[in-house]
Amino acid sequence: MKSRYPYIAIVIIACCWVSLVANWWVRGLTSEVLASRRYPQLLYGTRLPISCETTTADARPQASQRHWHLVLAFADDCPYCRRNRANWERLITAPSWPGDADVWLIPVSGSVGSYRSFVTLAQEHSVPVRVLRVRDRWLFPLRTGIIGVPATVIIDDSQQIHFVRVGEMSGADSTAFMEVLHSEAKLR
Repeated sequence: MKSRYPYIAIVIIACCWVSLVANWWVRGLTSEVLASRRYPQLLYGTRLPISCETTTADARPQASQRHWHLVLAFADDCPYCRRNRANWERLITAPSWPGDADVWLIPVSGSVGSYRSFVTLAQEHSVPVRVLRVRDRWLFPLRTGIIGVPATVIIDDSQQIHFVRVGEMSGADSTAFMEVLHSEAKLR
């Protein structure tokens, strides 16, 4: 009686080769897809299509009468966002907060959650706040370029970017933020 072991060994070797070739082919496809993906970049002077990708959380959307918009993108469960919240609170409670600026809060995952006290603090300091909802959580980063949180962006009425910080802000960033707003205000 003949042994079947050589045939089994040949089948196993053939399966390994097929698996290697398939992995090589899939890896090539993945690299092509990643190379072709184009994220918009958050660059100074470019437009940030926030209004196209969000809706207002309240039922009555209204046009903002402010010139400057501080866009704060965050996730309620993000530890970096929680640490950065203190920097954002310092910004809006600063005595030098410009009168023609408002805040747009964008929770990229979920709801405002623990940021309700932030909204209350802003309202106590007469800083208008709009809470925006992301229409499509998966398309939002692809279309806006906001791929990480926390993100701090200053835009004007035409949604042109004047200041960008992705990640945790430092004290120098807060100072730079105020300088941008006041230098731009002098130019107007």
